[in-house]
Amino acid sequence: MNPYEKNIFIEILCTVLFALANCRQTNETDTQKETKQEITISGSGSGVIIMKMLEPDFENEYTSIDLIFLPSSGTKKGLETIAEGLVDLIMSARDMDDTEKTQYPNLIQKTLFKDAMVLAVNKNVDIIDLTKEQIKKIHTGEITDWNETGNTSGRIIVLDREEHESSKILLREYIIGDSNVTEDAIMMLSPDAMDQSIETTRYSIGQTSLGAISYKNLTIKPLSIDGIKPSLQTLDDGSYPMVRNYGIIYKKESESTIMPLLIFLASDEIQARLRRYQMVRVNQ
Repeated sequence: MNPYEKNIFIEILCTVLFALANCRQTNETDTQKETKQEITISGSGSGVIIMKMLEPDFENEYTSIDLIFLPSSGTKKGLETIAEGLVDLIMSARDMDDTEKTQYPNLIQKTLFKDAMVLAVNKNVDIIDLTKEQIKKIHTGEITDWNETGNTSGRIIVLDREEHESSKILLREYIIGDSNVTEDAIMMLSPDAMDQSIETTRYSIGQTSLGAISYKNLTIKPLSIDGIKPSLQTLDDGSYPMVRNYGIIYKKESESTIMPLLIFLASDEIQARLRRYQMVRVNQ
């Protein structure tokens, strides 16, 4: 073999070996992907946002498991999706009611932490406290300008959520009852849309959570209600009334699949992190 042919042979051999190495690496990667467990998640929009925030920590600890997030559907619709076997679990932002427990006897709910649902205003609204009566009249359209609450003038922009959303359920339960919300209210279809709109819309008021304000670093202002400020202290002592219980709902037969996530969420480290974001552990 002359030097020229030898160089050609070496080049071809190197190319083949390189291709074989790449093929082997690809096959090993594909095998790893095939053996990785997936946990599919949907449910409460605000709950899914919190879980996505914790996802990198979970996958660093449990490297053989991928969390797959499907579009959020709310707790109510989420119950239907898990009952139909479309997801492994849903994030919940409220407790299942008696009707749902009867309808879905094979589902287990684990409540892990709680968060204050708050009424928050745009930073240009110079107010920190409202009475329940004032909040009710704002939402029904009886109060339409901030000067009627002792603030400087500005037409109030009411931002609302859908009736099945946990924040709207709490607002009705504790403040506005069955009263009709003003037709001028602007409907927000997700927690992110609500938070962004409160932050960018002058003179606005809307429903969000103390935790979201903290972990999103929002510049909006949570309101005290009848002098009771939403805080870790009032969550701990129970004096702040509008509280959302966050957790997960899953089928009994799926418990072994999602157990690593349950252990992770209940850990002291994660609970301490959630507390830094103004959320409080729930012991069951």
